[in-house]
Amino acid sequence: MRKWLKQHPFLILGVGTLLLFAAVETLRAFGAVEASLRLALPMRVLIIPMYLVWLGLAVLGVTVAGADGLAGPLGTLFWGTQLLCGLAPYIAGDYLLRRWRDAHSGRHRAA
Repeated sequence: MRKWLKQHPFLILGVGTLLLFAAVETLRAFGAVEASLRLALPMRVLIIPMYLVWLGLAVLGVTVAGADGLAGPLGTLFWGTQLLCGLAPYIAGDYLLRRWRDAHSGRHRAA
């Protein structure tokens, strides 16, 4: 478990950011606006990579389905896909970190 945590720090940050986003929205929905605003402060910075992916997919969704969006199960599937794709920058960060660690540890060999 410790090895996995060391190998995926950005993915952990991304999942944590997604959970923080869900917590902020849940608190806001239940009327705990003050707590929601306090949690939203760090989230505004942490969510930038995820937001950029969501923005691109939202533009794609509007381009394909129009301003009303996709309806029914297809819309729900697209929404879920957007949430999961938001983790892509964090997965890419883990990949780049692993490549950098390999290159600087002497294990990387030039082809």
